[in-house]
Amino acid sequence: IVGDVTLEQAISSVAATFGALPHRSQAHAASDGDEHFPAPTREPVQLTHRGAANQAVAAIAWPTKGFFSDLQEPRTLRVLAEILSQRLLDELRTREGITYTPGASTYSSLVTPAYGFVYALAQIPPDKIATFYNVVASVVEDLKNKPVGADELERARGPRIEDILRQQQTNEYWLALLAGAQAGQ
Repeated sequence: IVGDVTLEQAISSVAATFGALPHRSQAHAASDGDEHFPAPTREPVQLTHRGAANQAVAAIAWPTKGFFSDLQEPRTLRVLAEILSQRLLDELRTREGITYTPGASTYSSLVTPAYGFVYALAQIPPDKIATFYNVVASVVEDLKNKPVGADELERARGPRIEDILRQQQTNEYWLALLAGAQAGQ
């Protein structure tokens, strides 16, 4: 609600509209296991598209947990994905010059406690797919064996914090937080 509106007017308006809707029956809650991470394979799964023969996408993913299993973990994984993205950009775009679009991200289920993943991908020429997997393996090994430096950590988390602070000034941010509130969850 925006504009020159008093608290009482806002309450009255919501009560007469959303508050007047009939009560919803309890929705079926998804159960643990409705979402699942695919079983690992020794070789990458290969799917063929009908587009240009010189274009491919290479991707790899690792399983994580759902959002509510540990509220800090999805945020930590987002920073990890930012670090992974930057390192892939440095290696695959800057050093190797084989793609403009390497990146990494993360997903944490809001429903299934044991379902989430971190993934890396790049649009890449088909003959460079092996390079993608080798670079990802090298970057991941480096992340496992060496601590992330303070500067690299700040470059990954600083823009995210600034983005959240900027978003908090918009209705879209607050509406997203309120989604599902009427269900009593």
